[in-house]
Amino acid sequence: MAFLKRRVKELDLEPRHFLPKKGDILVWHGALVHTGTKINDQRRTRESLVGHFTSVANHYDSTRTM
Repeated sequence: MAFLKRRVKELDLEPRHFLPKKGDILVWHGALVHTGTKINDQRRTRESLVGHFTSVANHYDSTRTM
């Protein structure tokens, strides 16, 4: 995580928030830096379903060090 934070700062990137409405979906590239945010109102949270799809040849081993 420290590496990503450093790169974001080096590249002068700004976070963008996805604020979905009912029925919206978000599909993103696997290399997109992403994270969650703090839940401010427990009554307004919703369940999500996350799936990762890739070929064996393109599988990223998260145990590798950068």
